Amino acid sequence: MSQQSPFLVFGATGTQGGAVLRRLIQLGEPVRAVVSSVASKERLEAQGIPTVTANLSDLASVQSAFQGIERAYFVLPVSAGADSVQFLGNFLQAAQISGAKFLVFEPRGSHPDESTDVMMFEGIRAMTQMVLNGPVSATVVRTTVYLDNLLGAWSLPMIESGMVGYPIPADFRPGWVTADDTAKVIAALLQRADTPGEVFDVVSQDNPSGDEIAAAISAATGRTIRYQPLPIDQFAEGLAVAFGSPEVAGEIAKLYRYMAQTGKSYHRTSDLSQFGVEQESLQAWVSRQRWSLS
Repeated sequence: MSQQSPFLVFGATGTQGGAVLRRLIQLGEPVRAVVSSVASKERLEAQGIPTVTANLSDLASVQSAFQGIERAYFVLPVSAGADSVQFLGNFLQAAQISGAKFLVFEPRGSHPDESTDVMMFEGIRAMTQMVLNGPVSATVVRTTVYLDNLLGAWSLPMIESGMVGYPIPADFRPGWVTADDTAKVIAALLQRADTPGEVFDVVSQDNPSGDEIAAAISAATGRTIRYQPLPIDQFAEGLAVAFGSPEVAGEIAKLYRYMAQTGKSYHRTSDLSQFGVEQESLQAWVSRQRWSLS
């Protein structure tokens, strides 16, 4: 255990925030989870996890969550959309007011080196600089495409029917990563708190193609699963239902249109050996998932 004050974890019931919370608990670190609803608070507290509610649009609410905190992790809600900059600004201001010493920000993605007309790319680029140039010492962790997306309600029915569907070519390697591997890096950064101003890009050790993902699921389930590139519009329709926001789904779809149009990914790979992080193989990760909605 590296400190007495808790690590503050925003988005604690989401895919990435939840993975960070679990990792810190596994490491024996004190935590304080931040959620947006009373129901989520009660659910985590029933597990013995100290939890607070905060409204990201209300600075005072976010500041209250920071009481007695020195290190914090922040990830934007998937549905943040146009509110992303305000939410991040409140997080940074609350951290400064409370006297926090170190922050880790995960902007839910990365961006190409060149400027684009994709709003999400440019938002991630701008928010990364906002954090690195902000009032509190901070590190940014970037990812590209989560394998965990395949476990979503829009994806599992296809897999149950024998198909992995995603809007990229079968042989394309976009920079796949898992929430658990990313959480290992984030937890190590929070514990060390000695990487101010740095940016780390996390990609899985395999970074598989679509065909390789289908083969791994086939091996784990004993069923024949094939990979099928999805039309981007069909992909966006599924996201709109899952997120309840056609606008957010449309912006996410633009990332995949960029890859389709340019024929290249935009992921980078950082040397993570200094953190002693052992990444999980694709087959190991696939084998411990439940590939069914039933």
